[in-house]
Amino acid sequence: MRVEVWYRPEVGDGRSRMLEEGQNRGDSQDREVTDSGAQIRDVYIVDGIRDLDTPTLRELICDSVAQLSAVAGEDDGTSDSWELLVEVAYKPGVTDPVAATLKDALVDMLGNGATRQGVVQTARQYRLPTKDVPAGLYNPLIQHATTLTAEQWRAGRRPPQRYPTADGSGSPSEPTASVEYIDLAAMGLNQLARLSHDRLLALSDAEMEAISSYYRKPGVRADRLAVGIGERATDVELEMLAQTWSEHCKHKIFNATIEYRDHERTEIIESIFDTYIRRTTQLVAPDDSFLRSVFHDNSGVVEFDRDTLVCFKVETHNSPSALDPYGGAITGIVGVNRDILGTGRGARPIFNTNVLCFAPPDTVDVPEGLLPPREVLRGVHRGIVDGGNQSGIPVAAGAILFDPSYVGKPLVFCGTGGIMPAYVGGEPAWESHPQPGDLAV
Repeated sequence: MRVEVWYRPEVGDGRSRMLEEGQNRGDSQDREVTDSGAQIRDVYIVDGIRDLDTPTLRELICDSVAQLSAVAGEDDGTSDSWELLVEVAYKPGVTDPVAATLKDALVDMLGNGATRQGVVQTARQYRLPTKDVPAGLYNPLIQHATTLTAEQWRAGRRPPQRYPTADGSGSPSEPTASVEYIDLAAMGLNQLARLSHDRLLALSDAEMEAISSYYRKPGVRADRLAVGIGERATDVELEMLAQTWSEHCKHKIFNATIEYRDHERTEIIESIFDTYIRRTTQLVAPDDSFLRSVFHDNSGVVEFDRDTLVCFKVETHNSPSALDPYGGAITGIVGVNRDILGTGRGARPIFNTNVLCFAPPDTVDVPEGLLPPREVLRGVHRGIVDGGNQSGIPVAAGAILFDPSYVGKPLVFCGTGGIMPAYVGGEPAWESHPQPGDLAV
């Protein structure tokens, strides 16, 4: 079942007005478009869910006071004068939060365990008065677009009834995913470097050689054969290693040896983290008199008074925000919210902070493959808004800096402060002792 939802003409769609004014929301689905007269429709696709009828679905996805809806194939009563239809959907494997929420709602409403096996997808449809796809309408890293001209529409062509999924099902025109095997053990240094470059692994020569040497070990090869996975690495294994050793996950810059030059002065810094974060904490509190938990739990815990503790957590989401500004920023904010919740026996997030560094928004000379700084700024801002204030946790403080050096990658520092009682059931709240069989809520 495919249902499209759009706002009544007398109500109007604020997103369309933003598109017309060239003031987009800034997330990965609403970038700058200067054309006027666009209509936006939200598309909901549901397949394989037993006992679901159209009225039930419409009740969940359509505000009948302000919106209209139509099931694919029925006359929606409109006479649109558009030239190009562009429908943007997430690529297979990319999380679709709205679809996940809709599936949860359907499970609750239908009380049907088999509902979990169904497919729920969303897309956003743009009906534009131009025959050209506007630049920046979607993020090709995480989304794909289907386009139809008005002539193709009148000839009977329509968007797909369902999009491909991570398991290879969906549109029959899409190839089914297959496992790729890579003989890392047989590759020389030049081949390894080319592999890292071509697959965008961003691994150094030394790191690629370390991975290759692992697969060359006789014991490793024998163990892999014994369990039936073969001697060669799979593409999934290689991608997992690259992610684990990435700058975002491993923080290689924070832990690297850095030669810093400032005019006539040169300084060797052995780990920015140890020098300017860990050591600063030790200087501020040499006797740990008010520190309750630092550098080993999900967030740091300090004493506020005898009965109350406060928690702080900050993390970087630079690389994710360079690739998908909206997704990178929103996952940064909710990630540190999660870390406050997961500290000790649980704390309550009470405010968010952020420090953001971008290239100037009017930067014209942007290297190929990078998003324009204005798009990065808008996407990060919207991600912080959606991940912060709209969750009920206010953004209480922040800072922003512009410098041309950030054209390649923004700095997106996301922080959260939380509060917890000093003791729970007579035991320290900052300590937890999880055991096998415990439930995580």
